[in-house]
Amino acid sequence: MTRQDRRGGLLRTAFPSGGAFAFVETRTWRSLLGLALAFAAAACGDITGVSPRTNRVPIDPSVAQAVTAAGATYYVSPNGKDHFPGTSPAQAWRTIGRVNRKAFAAGDRVLFQGGAVFSGTLRFTAAAKGTAAAPIVVSSFGGGRATIDGGNGDAIFLYNTSGYEIRSINVVGSGRTTNTGRGVNFYADIAGGVKLPYTRIDSVDASGFGGWGISIGSWNGTTGYTDVRVTYASTHDNGHGGVTTYALLPYAHQSFYF
Repeated sequence: MTRQDRRGGLLRTAFPSGGAFAFVETRTWRSLLGLALAFAAAACGDITGVSPRTNRVPIDPSVAQAVTAAGATYYVSPNGKDHFPGTSPAQAWRTIGRVNRKAFAAGDRVLFQGGAVFSGTLRFTAAAKGTAAAPIVVSSFGGGRATIDGGNGDAIFLYNTSGYEIRSINVVGSGRTTNTGRGVNFYADIAGGVKLPYTRIDSVDASGFGGWGISIGSWNGTTGYTDVRVTYASTHDNGHGGVTTYALLPYAHQSFYF
């Protein structure tokens, strides 16, 4: 059974998931689209619970180059130095600030050391765009998952860009009553009805945000995202809810799978 309520001109559709309710947020006049997303997500399984598949092994440095045909691999570790090239675990970068200064290309991978916590907002813009054949990957290496601590803001913010895989990583905020951001936040406002292709969010744990754990939205005409998959995500203890998608006009987004 689903349930709905209207708050501030928005229709929120809740569907049962793992003994709780997950929410999809839409504008009131787009309620049918929101319901379609909700029922599709409910049919696909538990988007807020952890599947046994989340026990998959994070990317190992020895095989990272084989993940995609093109691109370079960059490592981030608490033991690294930001003046290092970042191209091996022994020569890793240290901070998110250093990652944000790099102009990444299609096929590049950014791997954070498993078990470590990295503070700040990881940011990507239209200057760094991947493809379905050569996505830009954000993940962990070594044992366990890395954690991106967004503090009072977003943990990962992707603006006017796509072609990304974000997987096997945790994102945390300072708490749902103090944080004002979102965990993984895709946002586009490009003019011209652009459809940004290929987004994958897999095996991500998002908690402690005042907004949503995972957010994929646009706000400029029919501009939106297409070919989006959110799988095996655990989103909990967030102020607004687990996962949301929104747009200015109907049918801005296409081919979403939760």
